[in-house]
Amino acid sequence: MKRTLCVLFCAVFCLSASAAALVLNGKGLRTATWFKVKVYEASLFLTKKETSADAILASGEPKRLELAFLRDVSADDIQKAWKDSFEKNCKTDCEADATKLAQIKAMVTSVKEGDKMLFELNAQGVTPTIGGKTAAPLLSPSFSRNFLAIWLGEHPPNESLKQGLLGTP
Repeated sequence: MKRTLCVLFCAVFCLSASAAALVLNGKGLRTATWFKVKVYEASLFLTKKETSADAILASGEPKRLELAFLRDVSADDIQKAWKDSFEKNCKTDCEADATKLAQIKAMVTSVKEGDKMLFELNAQGVTPTIGGKTAAPLLSPSFSRNFLAIWLGEHPPNESLKQGLLGTP
């Protein structure tokens, strides 16, 4: 009986783990606007490939956004860029979600070339990992959408970054 329960538990666990497996949707390069200096490479992982930004933003499916920095960047520059893009792309609950963005920005320190940031997103909110430290999830369905819209919204930092994340460079 114990063996049967163990096998059943393992089967259910493996099925749920494989259902949550993410695939690379696309990669995009963030460049500084004026001089086209490479800042970071962003990678977007989804449960299945999708080329529509609206569909990705509306989906409650798990997502992961990874930022791999290609140069040193100050905390102030990162925070300002995120704030500006958030304000341009936020659709609903912007005031409340700006408070959650401020919590993520407070985690950000200056980065060095090779540093990475990771953001796990789902229907409940966003879990950031910055500087190797994972913070408690910031719970808000609208924040998950509004945060990812920094990169996939109507006004991304640069259009080629958005197209790369959508897998349509």
